[in-house]
This record gives sequence, C-alpha cells and structure tokens, in this order.
Amino acid sequence: MKSAYTFHFFVPARLAGFMMLVMILVSCHETDAPMPMVERTYLFWTSVTDQAILRATLDVAGDAMQVDTLYTAVDGVRSPVSIVVDEAASMLYWADFDSGQIVRAPMEGKGAVQVLYTVPTYMRGPVGLTFDAVSQRLYWTQPWDDLILGAPAYPNGLIDTLLTADDGVDGSWGISLQADAGALYWVEYLDIELNRTWLGGAAVVQTLYAGGSGFLRPFSLAVQNGVLYIVDNPIPGTALPDRILRGDAGGGTSLTALYDIGVDNAYALAVDTRRDMLYWVNQLEEGSIWRGPVAGGTTPVKVIDRVRLGQGLAVATLRVKSNEL
Repeated sequence: MKSAYTFHFFVPARLAGFMMLVMILVSCHETDAPMPMVERTYLFWTSVTDQAILRATLDVAGDAMQVDTLYTAVDGVRSPVSIVVDEAASMLYWADFDSGQIVRAPMEGKGAVQVLYTVPTYMRGPVGLTFDAVSQRLYWTQPWDDLILGAPAYPNGLIDTLLTADDGVDGSWGISLQADAGALYWVEYLDIELNRTWLGGAAVVQTLYAGGSGFLRPFSLAVQNGVLYIVDNPIPGTALPDRILRGDAGGGTSLTALYDIGVDNAYALAVDTRRDMLYWVNQLEEGSIWRGPVAGGTTPVKVIDRVRLGQGLAVATLRVKSNEL
C-alpha cells in the first residue's frame, strides 16, 4: 500500500516579501503585456444582393485567407454601392443608394453604423465615393442629378456642390482622387468621358479621355502615382470585350488594355500600392474578385467567388493587434 505524504516548506521571513514581489511582477507580465501590432492587408467590398459589407484578409501574394461579413441589413445596410477606407482611423465609409445615405463604421465590424449624410428624397443616389485622408473629406457622385458633391468625413458637416450639369456633368459615376495634386477624377457613362477638376479653386473641368480615346462605357476608375485605371464595359454587340484600361493622369498618353481575361461586367476596381496589384470586382456568374499586377502582361487570378452583385471595392493595409488577425 502506498503511503501519502504531506510536505511543508518553511520560508524565512526575510525572503517572504521578495517572493511576493516576484509573483506580482510575473503576474503583471502575463496579464498586462500589450499585444504586438502587425500589418495586415484587407480587401473590402459591398454586396447589394446580400445587403452586406465584407472583408477578406490577404496573404503576401494577395490571395484571400479568410472572409468575414462585417455589416448586414441588421445594421442598416440596404444597397451599398461604393466603399472607401480611412487607414489611419481604421474606419470604413460607404454609399448606400436605396437609403440615399453616406455612412461610416469601424473596419473591425464591431461598432455602430453612423449616418453622416442623407440625400433629399427628391434626388437619387449617391453612387461613386472617394476619400481625401489629408483634408478628411468625402466626395461623391449622384448620376441622375448630374452632381458631384463634397463634405467633411464626420456628421452634420456642410455639403458643398462642386459641379453640376451647368459645368458639363452628365451621368457622373465612378470617382477617384489624386490628393497630392489636388485633382478629382470621374467617369461619365452617358457622355462616355473621363474628366478632371481641381479642388480648392474655380470649377474648371478638363476632359482627358472621351469615347474616341478607346473606351465605350466606363463605370469606375482609380488613380495612383500618376496612372489612371479604368473599368470599361462595352455594350453587347460592339465586338469588344469588357476590359481594364490604363491611361495617364494628365491625359498625355493613349489608353491601353491591361486585362480582358477575367473581366466580366466589372464594376469597381482598387489598387494595392504596396504590392503594385490591381483588384476588380465582376458582377456576372454570381460575382467574383480578380487581381493582376498594375503593369499587366500576365494572366489575372481569381481571388474570391460568389460576391453577389458587388459594386464597391477597396484595399487597405492596416496595423492591427496580432490576436485580431
């Protein structure tokens, strides 16, 4: 039969205080040590069919490792049509067409959706949306009202009317910003134009590319490092495929086709400047997101399936806690 033993240890009084201090330091180290911060690149997109804002975590190649639904109809999402990211504040902004609202919410998907601006009921929109991180301002299009508007990226700011039909706006759709140059770009699917204006000055509109320049029905664009990227969806019967085109931010070069493979009724695009990678979202065949180098010259790769009527797309690299990956 085994015997049971009880061991008793004697701690001298002069050591008791020291041991207690060690235990306290170890305990604080184990419970209060801050989580290390890491960089992670995400894709954000909108799904009109699912009434949702979604996010994919990307690996080093630019492919999706994990997909999360951030906000849904329960949070007030109805028909989200465009989306942008404030990387410094980890904040998402999107335009909701049916509700006529510009809203914002934390990019982690853990906060409340806040309505910033609401379009009057006699108007339709908004559609295109872009964000100036320096001035903390949003700019958006209302195609059926022939308007381009701007406002602060916080509630109850003053909405400025930048351009109207009197300035030649006709069916403005996708919109993008080159902040360092103070230039705002947009495409018009009715006039078949890509135009530019300058912020902070007179409302001067410059047409950089028109229908004869090489596109037939532009819907979206992005501008990065002096280069324009354009989604072109020619009307069926024109004998031209849907394409991603490349041009010069000053209109100084001819448009060239980067991709037509993997472009199937593409609606929005985004540029990852860290990887020099271009992403776009297709609407046909239940929707998909594809990627390819900004320089073209290679076969694009499908990143995500079943996007379900995706209309907005953004890419951002954010610093997050390692336990939030």
